[in-house]
Amino acid sequence: MLVTNQSQTLKEELNTITTLFEQLHAKANEKIALLEKKEKEWKIRQDQIEENIKKCPDKVILNIGGKTFASTKDTLLSKKDSFFYAMLSSGNWLPDQDGTYFIDRDPKYFRYLLNYLRTGERPDLSELSKVKLKELQKEANFYCLDDMFGNDSSLEILAMPSVKSTIISQRKVSIVGDDSSGTYIKTYNLTKLESGTFRWKINIHSFTSWLGIGVVMTDRVEKKIFNDFVTPYKEHGCYMASANCYLWQAANGYSANSFPLKAGDEMMMELSCESQVLTITNTSTNAQLTIPNVSLPAFPCIVTNGKFSIDLEWVA
Repeated sequence: MLVTNQSQTLKEELNTITTLFEQLHAKANEKIALLEKKEKEWKIRQDQIEENIKKCPDKVILNIGGKTFASTKDTLLSKKDSFFYAMLSSGNWLPDQDGTYFIDRDPKYFRYLLNYLRTGERPDLSELSKVKLKELQKEANFYCLDDMFGNDSSLEILAMPSVKSTIISQRKVSIVGDDSSGTYIKTYNLTKLESGTFRWKINIHSFTSWLGIGVVMTDRVEKKIFNDFVTPYKEHGCYMASANCYLWQAANGYSANSFPLKAGDEMMMELSCESQVLTITNTSTNAQLTIPNVSLPAFPCIVTNGKFSIDLEWVA
């Protein structure tokens, strides 16, 4: 009797498991069918987009608020998230009788947008005032080209009260210090260097005593530590080059090298987060210094003693 009951129980459990399996299998098949349907719809849509793009003329004349601009189909399609890609690929945007594509926008800043599409490089906007930059940003937003300004860099400076910063343009900030304490102090730019490749330029206008440029470990910025650059110089957390020809590496203290920097020099900085390598190039002398094994995330940093004046400008 016991064996019979156990057998019956096992059968019921098996039936329950079988039913459950069949239900799960049916749901899985439904999802697979839905995915296949969506894939087919996507393929049809992609084929339609390609067909619409083929129909577009190779040379495109744009009429922006009454002013004409000539470009190519390839240029206008270079950014897939842009207004132009959406319109040209839709098949619904047709030229007027005169062969031009009319857009009812102010043409004042359109050349900046078109050059960005042509080169793929962020334009130099240093000639524009803050008011004009805002106007250009509105136009870039309309055309879905906001990335021409970049969203990976900041001009915000974290520093001691003796250090002042002034934004010069969309990508450039002036930093001036007047510390008379005789100590080494740090100044941070609040761009978190965590992924991708960052490039920035430092123009050294003047410094009276000592200057170091590079990046710093994130904990120094988060804890707002400005004055830990002290003997025996093993806890500074920096990866940088200094004006007295020393290389500074967070865990390894410092070592002498022949890389020079002085007032009047222009320094190009590049940090590849993928390889964790900081490259510093003195464009005035063509000298170059490479610092490997940079601990990430990091922040741009300068260390100074006494008065100084520099500009920091984001390149990419």
